[in-house]
Amino acid sequence: MLQSISKPDEFNARDSVWPDLRSSPIPSHQRFWEYEWVNHGSCSENLYSQPQYFALAIALKNQLNLLDVLRKIQIYPGNVYAIAHLNSSITTAIGKVPDLTCSYRQNQVQPYPGVMQLQEIAICYDQTGSRMINCPADKFVEYKKYKRSSACTRSGNRMAYFA
Repeated sequence: MLQSISKPDEFNARDSVWPDLRSSPIPSHQRFWEYEWVNHGSCSENLYSQPQYFALAIALKNQLNLLDVLRKIQIYPGNVYAIAHLNSSITTAIGKVPDLTCSYRQNQVQPYPGVMQLQEIAICYDQTGSRMINCPADKFVEYKKYKRSSACTRSGNRMAYFA
């Protein structure tokens, strides 16, 4: 369960640096933050409170500007890439294996029919948040609960659209 935040400014600060790109309207942030805590933060609850966890997560995000990393390895929004290429390029750039999440966007017009959309690039850290680690091959998120599918694999010739 997510601890309630009494000050709207705290949500606004989180939302400005870690937005929920999948949902609309914006007031659904409470569900988004609960999802992030349950699936990513709760394993460290013996070390960090929820506010401490989110502050650490944002600090780690700011340390590794993933959009800059993607630009440096010439991966740009609006293009289609082989998932194996995305995975190996990001792994080479950051020195650790990321976790890619893709899905077929049902009930939406797709720019490339039959091609998955890259939904998320997760970078994994140890429980303390002090060391980047390879993301586990087996998914740590229960996608069915949130009606998402993780169709990305670390190899093969499947393609994904980076929106």
